[in-house]
Amino acid sequence: MEGSDDMKQGVRSGFALFDLTVAICFFIALISAISSARRADAGLVGYATAVVIGLVVGTGMATAMWSVHEKVGFRITRLAPESLKGRYFGALLLVSSLLLIPASAILADWVTSRIMISWR
Repeated sequence: MEGSDDMKQGVRSGFALFDLTVAICFFIALISAISSARRADAGLVGYATAVVIGLVVGTGMATAMWSVHEKVGFRITRLAPESLKGRYFGALLLVSSLLLIPASAILADWVTSRIMISWR
């Protein structure tokens, strides 16, 4: 029984790293939207709009990343052989981070810049 508790703890620590990448995905959208407002020399309303856009895009992308991690991570824990679980979790982390974190930043920047341009 003790071995199964160790396995659960190892899986949970892997998910903690996934949770960190979800937080990065959220905050990178917020930072990107604020950066876009700064480049556009936006006023107070522009910054407030950028924060709202960053929160919305960040929440959406972080939710998408969390959902992928939960669904695929659950399948890895149940179906993958013990010797390959670490590699599969690493690959999942790498692929989801390389796809969703830049997509979050690009989407927040693009939406914010389009709105700032339309206000001029």
